[in-house]
Amino acid sequence: MSTSTVRSNPPADDVDFYRALLYALLVWGVAYAYTFARYAIFGLVSTDQAFLYLGNKSLGLTGVALFTLSFFVARRGRLPLAGQLGAIGSALACVHVAASLTLLAAGAFSKLHLVGGRLTTSAQLTLLAGALAVGILCWQQSRQAQANSYRVHLSILALVVAHVTALGWVGWLQPAGWHGGLPPISLLSALIGVAGVALGLGLRGPEERQ
Repeated sequence: MSTSTVRSNPPADDVDFYRALLYALLVWGVAYAYTFARYAIFGLVSTDQAFLYLGNKSLGLTGVALFTLSFFVARRGRLPLAGQLGAIGSALACVHVAASLTLLAAGAFSKLHLVGGRLTTSAQLTLLAGALAVGILCWQQSRQAQANSYRVHLSILALVVAHVTALGWVGWLQPAGWHGGLPPISLLSALIGVAGVALGLGLRGPEERQ
């Protein structure tokens, strides 16, 4: 009597998750390399800030890129993979917020404060947009709004565009001051975010496709 070994294929959800994780690592690698080059090699940021300060910038850019990539993938009909990319992007957004608050408390963002210590108008708009984006994430989790997750991610991405625009628009208009001629992270995030919003606006949720 012969026996045969049957190899079962991994669940589709697991395949999509690991594929999304691989994409996320690749995007983060590129984002971190760009961030390090702009701020540490061509800029004035010390390399001892390579972990939290520079890492936080690269994670923010990666989160925006993953949201945009999720809409691109969804347009190609790969909705489970798009959902995984959006979920990882959401997680990175939360990490970015936590790290930013830590850095803000440590006084790492001097340009956000006036001489008396109060927040500038741009800083207030920046933090408000970021807080609203996190609030939407919390709402999604508390309501388990998975069916409308694409709308949630679209709303978050729009707020992220507002967040980075309020944060960095002044520097966008001064290309002579760009370190190494490289555009600011906030400008790249805004452009990628606008592309993602444009892609997401044409999508329909699961309940609309029925």
